[in-house]
Amino acid sequence: GFWAEYWNIYELLDELKLEDDPLTGYAQQGQYSPRGLEAVWPVYRDQQRLPTGLAQAAYTKFLKLSPFDLLTAAPLVAAFSEFLDGDDKTATRYDELSFKDLCSRLGVSQRLYAEAFEPMILTGLFAPGEQCSAAAALGMAYFFVLKSQTAFDVRWCRGNIGDLIFA
Repeated sequence: GFWAEYWNIYELLDELKLEDDPLTGYAQQGQYSPRGLEAVWPVYRDQQRLPTGLAQAAYTKFLKLSPFDLLTAAPLVAAFSEFLDGDDKTATRYDELSFKDLCSRLGVSQRLYAEAFEPMILTGLFAPGEQCSAAAALGMAYFFVLKSQTAFDVRWCRGNIGDLIFA
């Protein structure tokens, strides 16, 4: 997919002056597990503007997680704030801690971690949370989800990228 924050890709497509747009419009996304559809992410740019983080919490639909499970993510707000506003010492501290350990220490429910966070870490960082530093996971989540309300909006290529863009 081509996420909204991939401005360099969108600039390249403009420079290429392709006859037809090789990408779809922004599309709703779903997260599936063997149990079926687990979560739905809307096109955030089509939603009423809210502060980032609050928008993602309000508009993302986790279909099988309880409100309690979702509330256990709240302490991550403080971790994000500390990490993003911190100095090198803070970054090192988060780099030495796995994302799974951070979630455990902050009281994130096992179910929320297993059904929402772990799949995102596997998709974004290509490794399980116990092998990814909290710094890497928080940085990835910031870029793809929390940088702005529209950061997680995605467009898809209408076919083979090589054929439609670079042929």
